[in-house]
This record gives sequence, structure tokens and C-alpha cells, in this order.
Amino acid sequence: DRLNRTRSSGGYLDTRTTCQIFGQILSAVKVMHDMRPSITNRDLKLENVLFGGPDNNTVKLCDFGSCVFGPVPIRNQREKTDAEETINKETTPAYRAPEMVDLYMRSELTFKTDIWALGCILYTLCYCVHPFQDGGSLATLNGITSFPSVPAVPQDMQVLVTRMCDIDPEARPTASQLID
Repeated sequence: DRLNRTRSSGGYLDTRTTCQIFGQILSAVKVMHDMRPSITNRDLKLENVLFGGPDNNTVKLCDFGSCVFGPVPIRNQREKTDAEETINKETTPAYRAPEMVDLYMRSELTFKTDIWALGCILYTLCYCVHPFQDGGSLATLNGITSFPSVPAVPQDMQVLVTRMCDIDPEARPTASQLID
């Protein structure tokens, strides 16, 4: 709602506000990924980010119904079918990583699917529009290929988004690396 109001008024979040919001989301995800076994949310999206606290700027994640512990194997047809059914039922298409869209890309799904979703979230915070809003699955499989010229987003934030939305999950940074 906050982002929609900003967009409706023709504005954008400033870089400081974007970093404050994203930093809190990232810190929460890091806690989940650092658990043993790691917890993968699998449905990170702005709609699951709540604001509260005395200043209404404290970020909280909600809706953990799609979480899984550890990697999800997709080595055979049965595992692929089970994973596809779960993904279609429990995740949001616009935030799905390429390996969730095409289950033949990898032999397992890992916490790196959350990193992809974080990249989509950061892009949306910067530009007030989702990177794959109109492109569907094919756009996801191609990754982010360009950025809008307005607003002027710092180059390092664009690089961060590009790294998080790398179509190769192994190339995506971890939550700890992103915080560093």
C-alpha cells in the first residue's frame, strides 16, 4: 500500500528509505537462511512485508506458510511433479526464480530462490514497478536485462539487483554477502 501510494503520487522512494526497508527485509531473511537446516521462505514478496512500530517504519515479514527446511530435491519426475504442484499452489509467479519456473534447470531448489525474490523486491522498491510485471515466465528465464532511466538509481544498487537476479542460482550472493 505504501509503495502504491508513492507510485500514485508520481513519486519514488529515496535511496535512504529504500535501503532502510530492504536492509530490514534482508536481515530477517538472513536469520532464516542461517538456521540449520536453512529455512527457505519461497514466497518473499512486498505483500508479505508489514510496517509497524512506534514510527511505523519497522519492517516485519509475514506469511511463512510456504517455508521449507533445507534444499528441495528435484532429481526425478516424481520430485519434479511434487515440486511443481507445491510451487503453483504456494508461491507467487512474479517472484519465482528461473529454477522454479523450469524445474529441469537444476537437481534441487535452494535458499537461492529467496535471493532472486529479494532482487525483485529491491527492484520494485527502487522503480515502483516489478521487473517481471508484464513478461511472465519467459522474462523470468531471461533475467533482468535493463533498468528504467527514471528514477536515477545508483549504479551499485543496479549491480546488486543484477547479482541477485542472476539466472544461475550459484552466482547469486547469500544474504550474509548482501549484508556485507
